[in-house]
Amino acid sequence: MDVEPFNCMITETSGGTVLVRVAGDVDMATGPTLAETLEQAFEIGGSVVIIDITNVHFMDSSGLTVLVQAQKRADTDSTLLILRGAQPRVTAVLELTGTASLFRVDPAE
Repeated sequence: MDVEPFNCMITETSGGTVLVRVAGDVDMATGPTLAETLEQAFEIGGSVVIIDITNVHFMDSSGLTVLVQAQKRADTDSTLLILRGAQPRVTAVLELTGTASLFRVDPAE
């Protein structure tokens, strides 16, 4: 299996929704870039931030920390944060760490 290079970007903003697409591994090396991108997403001021993680196949505790911090920011800003398209390995990390209940996780579109 080829490993997709890490990439994250705000790809769409419309109707109060900000979409952030993430691909590749989210780990200690890439987590800070994801955190910066999510900060930019929140600064746009939408009422919903969707993090599309359909193309994320690995996430370590550093990536999980970024998502937990994003959820805390969403709660502070009264913003709905949605994780979209979590792959089985990512879902397992959320479940094993007991953080799955912190997030709204929707299937891929």
